[in-house]
Amino acid sequence: MCGIAGEIALLGKAISPESISPTLNALTHRGPDGKGVFHKAHVCFGHRRLTIIDLSDNSNQPMLSAQNDCVVTFNGEIYNYLEIRNELIQRGYIFRSAGDTEVLLQAYKEWGEDLFAHLNGMYSFALYDFNADKLLLAVDPAGQKPLFYFCNRKRIIFASELSALLKHSAICRKLNLDGIASYLVHDYCPAPNTVISGVKRFEPGMAMTFDAKSGNVRKWKHWNISDCMPPHHVSPSSESEALEQFEEVMSKSVMRHLRSDVPIGIYLSAGLDSTTIATLACDTIGAENINTFTIRIDNPSYNEADQAENTAKMLGTKHHELSVTSDDGLLRTLQVLDKLDEPLADLGLLSVHQVSAFAKEHVKVVLSGDGGDEFFYGYEPMLKWRLSKLVDSAPQFLVTGLEKLIHSYMPGQYGYMGALYKAEVFLRGYRQPEAIRNLFWVGGYSATETMNILRDGKSIVNLQTDHMSTGSIYQSVLNAHARTKDWTELDRLGHEFQTTYLPFCICSHSDKASMMVSLEARSPFLDANVMRFASSLSHHYKIRNGKGKWIMRKYLANRLKKSPIPKLKKRGYTMPIAQWIKTPGIFQDYVVDLLSENSIRDTGIFHPNQVSALLNQHLKGESNNYKKLWPIVVLQSWLKKEQITS
Repeated sequence: MCGIAGEIALLGKAISPESISPTLNALTHRGPDGKGVFHKAHVCFGHRRLTIIDLSDNSNQPMLSAQNDCVVTFNGEIYNYLEIRNELIQRGYIFRSAGDTEVLLQAYKEWGEDLFAHLNGMYSFALYDFNADKLLLAVDPAGQKPLFYFCNRKRIIFASELSALLKHSAICRKLNLDGIASYLVHDYCPAPNTVISGVKRFEPGMAMTFDAKSGNVRKWKHWNISDCMPPHHVSPSSESEALEQFEEVMSKSVMRHLRSDVPIGIYLSAGLDSTTIATLACDTIGAENINTFTIRIDNPSYNEADQAENTAKMLGTKHHELSVTSDDGLLRTLQVLDKLDEPLADLGLLSVHQVSAFAKEHVKVVLSGDGGDEFFYGYEPMLKWRLSKLVDSAPQFLVTGLEKLIHSYMPGQYGYMGALYKAEVFLRGYRQPEAIRNLFWVGGYSATETMNILRDGKSIVNLQTDHMSTGSIYQSVLNAHARTKDWTELDRLGHEFQTTYLPFCICSHSDKASMMVSLEARSPFLDANVMRFASSLSHHYKIRNGKGKWIMRKYLANRLKKSPIPKLKKRGYTMPIAQWIKTPGIFQDYVVDLLSENSIRDTGIFHPNQVSALLNQHLKGESNNYKKLWPIVVLQSWLKKEQITS
């Protein structure tokens, strides 16, 4: 895993290799083990290397082909590189290195733009073909490896991180209000939008070419998960067959993800995902060779370290636990905000960074459970979808009475997802149209709330557009549901999570959290074959008896008969931000200062009185407003760090 950057101009328009130096230097944390630059006339590629596979200089990047006709800069891993390498050797190719970068380069030489059908990995890369005078850019099917770019008819500039791209002198640091509005609604900014005008982000499974002769751009999707799902899929004929297939596809995925020339570990929690991965990893290389990591939080409602410790003892891994006090968490949170490359309000970023920093002391690669919830239906909205249908049919006076009762008990719900808090969130979303209902459950702001709190909210086009129409603030989820209109409701919801929340929230926070400390995070559930298999399953294999991930539960129950699978409810890695903001101390002081009227006026994005009202309600215990406050805190912090105002 690495950091990449580059600039391509039209033929005859030479560029300086110094043009990308500030951008490349800003990516040092992504690749502290090496730096490389390739420059030839109108082409300039940069690379920061984190050595994982083939630690020799033979795999340094940017890498030029033996014929000097192609050059590549690549971030990520091609997990099936050994299989592709062997196939290419049989076709007469000769390799100078033992890593996956040269495999990617030679795969392009053999298959051209059809190479994606052969790749199984997480990646973003740039490849320039001097024979065709064409740049090829691409990201992996799940969007695990980010790629940002600026493009006009004269040149294209790209980088692994938004903040790094902003270091390039050609990038105008003007805010994109549509992107900011989208960020408030989602807690992240869905691609292709960003919070900076003119800068775009690659969507998952996207490829693009830039013709250096004409400046023409062509974009396409080299992967569409919807092609694997109903009505195209064929589910297993029986439960036993489904379980056999699950074990086979997951075992092979874990085996591929364990390929490394440096020490490797696993994030371990109380969840089914990490337990499954750890169990299969022990099968593959032995428990004595597996390091597992978890954090113990001093807030009981957020802690699940005991269950992780029990699982580690049961499997026999070398378990490492870090006790995190509130002060530790607060300090780490401030460090994350200071390093964040783009606004992202998901709290998972904070806790994953905490455990990443701990794991980095022992290993250079970790396996995580990203993708398990999205592809095997583990999220709570998937479980309460049917409940929303029942509430829809209930007499209105009963629902209204329930809402009043819940709101009267809401003060004081500042712990981890208390029952009353979850009920309030449920009622907030159930009345919405089905296509945007989940977004009201997981996001902090509605379109109307966003329009009211932004100083120029009434001028933002995507907030004015009818919510269910093309061009609305909800376009990304509307697209997901439009593609799947003939599917079951649960499969439509699953597709929404897979194509929006997964790439731009989960994969994004995992990449940022781990790369801040130069650690590579891999996700076996996002293996191409696992995604295809999961998508082939009817939701009957995913949700039963009010519980998600049925097939995973059943598999672990069969495997771990003497030690039952976790009964503790999975909380997920998160931090008690709501409590920290409410409790007097250094963090509250930080938030109060950042959201002060003077600070809000300085950045010029929000109405100061609206922000003050939300903060005062939270501090007085009248309402838990962290879902609205935290996105503003993150954005304000980022704007100040980048020295950007409206």
